[in-house]
Amino acid sequence: MSRDGWEAAVQSWETVLGHQRARATVETYVKHVRWLAVDVAGMRPCEVTSAVLEDYLRRQRWSRGTRAKALVSLRAFYAWAMDEGLCSRSPLAGVTVDHRKPGPAPVSPRMVAWAQPIAEFCTSLRAGGRCAGTVGVRRCHLFALSELYADPWQVTADDLALYLSRTDITPEYRRAMRNSVTTFYRWAAKTGRIELDPAADLQSVLIPRALPRPITQDALSRAISDADDRQRLILMLGAVAGLRRAEIAALSFRDVAGEQLLVKGKGGHQRLVPLHPRLLSELDAERIRRIEGRCGSGWSGPYLTPTGYVFPSTLRPEPLTAGSVGVIARACLPAGWTLHTLRHRFASQAYAAQRDLRAVQELLGHAKPETTARYAAVPDDARLAAVLGAGL
Repeated sequence: MSRDGWEAAVQSWETVLGHQRARATVETYVKHVRWLAVDVAGMRPCEVTSAVLEDYLRRQRWSRGTRAKALVSLRAFYAWAMDEGLCSRSPLAGVTVDHRKPGPAPVSPRMVAWAQPIAEFCTSLRAGGRCAGTVGVRRCHLFALSELYADPWQVTADDLALYLSRTDITPEYRRAMRNSVTTFYRWAAKTGRIELDPAADLQSVLIPRALPRPITQDALSRAISDADDRQRLILMLGAVAGLRRAEIAALSFRDVAGEQLLVKGKGGHQRLVPLHPRLLSELDAERIRRIEGRCGSGWSGPYLTPTGYVFPSTLRPEPLTAGSVGVIARACLPAGWTLHTLRHRFASQAYAAQRDLRAVQELLGHAKPETTARYAAVPDDARLAAVLGAGL
């Protein structure tokens, strides 16, 4: 193995790991890399391609858990190899990850080549009025790319196509990732950082049409009956107002204008959503609890004011994150249902009431009616009536 450069590389990496991880963890990581080294004898670490690695993984009779652990080890090894200049790209770029374990966090040296371009790109996005959520998503996508390629200006069109061709990512994530890299490299080309844009000819991503998936009434009723005050309010905002979890997280009592809710949605766009009487009652009840200082269910903190955020952090004067709101909702939702299925339920019920897709689009804050059609289920009686109307 030494003549192929593996032994020296693995020993050096093992020494570095020894200062960062527990001994048992180091031994596991090294074991997984040595397995690969034996299988690809004759190749240097930098010569292993995504196709070679995918073939190696396919031939192993591993459990799903073992595969996930091995991928963590290989990801850590190639991250270190890029730090050391032993290779310019990771062969994991096109590898399907069935179940990704967190593994070690990205280390700062690997981010040096990417850090300044990403920071400058994000500054340009903010200068263009992009909201914090959009900037955060773009940054996250580029950080994911930095785990696989050492230098952003050496990434090729084939590299990007290989990454986007993975079968373990959803069409929605593939489209969002494509949008991020095309925006980033278009900016880099226009500002003279690169001569040729590697993302210019990336194929557009098609999103297969999926049926709406509204939560059932039985599942929603059980969730509401099991919920505490905070959980119930989150569920109501999703089920009878159609809010996204990020919109729920950012909601303030100041956004309640009479019997309407001012919602700050994606891209900073605002919309007005009429308040269902029961939701208005829930919001009034929460405001009263704040005034009287009785929030219950462990929901207490210095920032629970009757005029501040509806779901504040109890440690700092900021709202909860969208992720935290999702976790809180999942704790009372039956298995298989998420907070987003409540938004599907709202869209379906709203469409069934008036058959006005344009109105539902406005309520959901969608830019295109095609998006709304993926949320609003067509009522069974409407389909039946259409079929009967086409009868001979």
